Amino acid sequence: MIGKLNLTFVGILILTIQSCVVQKAVYTEDLNKNFNEQKEKFITNKRLAGDSINNFKVYYSDQTINRDYEVVSYNQVTSWIPFRPFVFKKWEVKYRLHQYMHNAYCLGLLQSIDAMIVDADLSGVKYIRYNDSKKNQFVKPGKQEYSRGVIGGLGKSLSGIINGGYFLNRDVNCLKSNRHEFGFLAGLNAKVETKISNIQTTNKDGGFFTLNYKYVYSYNISEYFSNTWNKRMKGNGLFTELGLDVNVLNTTNNSSKKERGDALISSDKTRITSLFGLGVYTGLKCNLNSNMSLNLGASFNPIGLGNFNSNKRSYQLRPDEKYNSYQTLQLNDFSLRVFLRVIYNL
Repeated sequence: MIGKLNLTFVGILILTIQSCVVQKAVYTEDLNKNFNEQKEKFITNKRLAGDSINNFKVYYSDQTINRDYEVVSYNQVTSWIPFRPFVFKKWEVKYRLHQYMHNAYCLGLLQSIDAMIVDADLSGVKYIRYNDSKKNQFVKPGKQEYSRGVIGGLGKSLSGIINGGYFLNRDVNCLKSNRHEFGFLAGLNAKVETKISNIQTTNKDGGFFTLNYKYVYSYNISEYFSNTWNKRMKGNGLFTELGLDVNVLNTTNNSSKKERGDALISSDKTRITSLFGLGVYTGLKCNLNSNMSLNLGASFNPIGLGNFNSNKRSYQLRPDEKYNSYQTLQLNDFSLRVFLRVIYNL
């Protein structure tokens, strides 16, 4: 009886192992099939050519390679996948190997390597080059140089805003880039006049001038779809942007005046100067061509550091009153400044 139980257990174990082996073989077969399909589509989308790309291979273990090679790079690549718990396994079988190939393209490795060795759980990849490869030797690229350009556009907050500046932009890779902006913002006074009986009130608010610095991180949505889903978006590229926004020497002028006919009843003039206004910037950028982009952005600077306030009040029959104050930290209003700007690469 015990012998029969042992035989039964051994039989079940053999069937289980065989089942796992078969499943693994089918899994690898599906990976290879999907990779070859995605590779052809990728070559077409990126307009790549040459046998060096077509002959690119995938290995699942270094035990299966019968040629001497060197490891050029090892990478672990992750992506944001919507509804990840529900679709990740299906996505992984179809697109994971493509993503690793796209990463090699993004890093400038693809033309110099012959194959990639993928970890058993697909969590990482080694990019390899055969010792007898006929491809050009891979040269590690230096840090990208900054490109330069100018920015100009209009904005809206309480009143109209003029923006102009100069920028330095550097690509981190084909997905990410960062930009330093140095410029100015000028707000036009919004004039509002009201008249009750014979008293006219004139308010001028929103006038300001400030030097502005932005550090902007850009993420290429178009390249994300190419990297993660092997989809080619029409157009020249769409980017999401997020960054730090700093106003320097921000001066705001507001005034209010009451008059009866030509006679002054009272006037109130306020000037607020902040050494630094700290805030955030977010936006979208669309490349119109290789030199020009259109940018829709919004920023607000709720924190003011080093604030000097001066107020002057004038009355018809009384001497002028002047008030000055200083605050190290001041919370400004949270109103957004929205911009539509043109970015031009020099």
